[in-house]
Amino acid sequence: MFFKSTKDFWALVFFLFIALLLVYFVPTPINKILFLGVLPLIWITKKDFIWLAFFFIVEDIPGGLFSGGLADDPYRLPLYTIASGISFSLRDLYLILLFIKVLVKPEYRQSFQKNYFSKELLILFYYFLFLLFISVLLGMTFDEFRNFYKICVNLTLFVSVPLILNERQNFFNFLKVIFPFAIIAILLQIYSLVYGQQLVAIFKPDVTSVQGVLTGDNSIENWQRPIEMVHVLLVCFCGTLFLINREEKYFKTGYLIIINILSFLGIFITGTRSWFLALTALYIFFFIMRFSQLSAVSLKRIFLIIALIAIISQVSVIKNQILNAWNRLSTIEKVAEGDITAGGTASRFDVRAPRVLEGFKESTIISGAGFSKLFYNYADGHVGYHNMLLNAGIIGMLLFFIIIAKAFILPYNLSKSIYISVQSKNELKASFLLLLALLIINTGTQTLGYTPDGNNRYLLMVLSLIFINQAVNFALNTRITIQRINFQ
Repeated sequence: MFFKSTKDFWALVFFLFIALLLVYFVPTPINKILFLGVLPLIWITKKDFIWLAFFFIVEDIPGGLFSGGLADDPYRLPLYTIASGISFSLRDLYLILLFIKVLVKPEYRQSFQKNYFSKELLILFYYFLFLLFISVLLGMTFDEFRNFYKICVNLTLFVSVPLILNERQNFFNFLKVIFPFAIIAILLQIYSLVYGQQLVAIFKPDVTSVQGVLTGDNSIENWQRPIEMVHVLLVCFCGTLFLINREEKYFKTGYLIIINILSFLGIFITGTRSWFLALTALYIFFFIMRFSQLSAVSLKRIFLIIALIAIISQVSVIKNQILNAWNRLSTIEKVAEGDITAGGTASRFDVRAPRVLEGFKESTIISGAGFSKLFYNYADGHVGYHNMLLNAGIIGMLLFFIIIAKAFILPYNLSKSIYISVQSKNELKASFLLLLALLIINTGTQTLGYTPDGNNRYLLMVLSLIFINQAVNFALNTRITIQRINFQ
């Protein structure tokens, strides 16, 4: 894999394999006890990035594995019930333990790099607590309180992950173990298209697919959609673009290009329009940014990309899926022409959005509906910005956009400094690509706010800020002169 060492990747694969054995071959009462054995390992490990990657991948249900939703489903990671209606998943226990670990152990509290968003995140936390007060006034049942504590557990990521990935090498190590899963995702998609079912069907014959569509007739409305590890693919896509900018190579450029193309292809063949638009926008931005730096070496890389795409597209099953995906993605043209239903294939803006806005009108408007019963009655993760407005109101939206604006302005302004090297400038300009992708995808499915559509999206939000923090800290620590540059 062109990297000096792959032992961390194979350690991750080993843990995933053990998890698969425990879930699908060990009876539930026993595997519940055995899974608790990972908690001491998490506490003592110096390589927190491996376990972060482990739960990131498991949560993306590769091949449909680990996908049981019901508490009594024997084919899922265990759920530990404390009392009726109160339970913690293994991931919940991991996040709580990690949060305690970074607060208790001194090596994490002695932060080596500055977090440039700590003040804004603290304000958002205080507003989060205020929304709880609003929620109680509007009405919360036991179910809403249960959802609230799950959100609280996920929000600990904003404290723990920046600390465990604080050192630059740990951040790169996290990306190192994640990148090969772009290859695995493509292989799982090919398997699904060839056999008409996800890998999980081997263990659960009555389940063909737990995400995507594998029984369609290939019409635009109903066709094959082999969705696999899209959150992992998004990090691989943005991470490779971020690292390609670097002159000091932790990875071979050819390897980064291969992972980048596979990540794009893995999302493209799902036919998911907002994700396709996001990745296309990132490509356009990236090449505009690097146009003035094109060289003979760059042209070789572009040729390599074109050749790689041509080779992959000749694989029969992928070629057919590319054509099918393009048929669905081409409906975007109808939106540009004014048809918000995309030729009758999308109901987000003419059906879903108006309903969410009905709930918003019944809320406090200024502070939204919080996490009340009213919010969950009208919430719809398919319209991200509308859902954010319903949840956090006008004030909440303003607070989110303030931190988003800073996330773009900070690296951009720093990249204009004459004291910053070209390498740092390239890295700064690529640092907000993941955040830009989340902003675009949020038009189709919620990726931002307190209530994103899926647990992994909390981690995506955290990583989008970590990319920027890493670039800003590196730029300031490697300034050409000793002149002080103050960026607060």
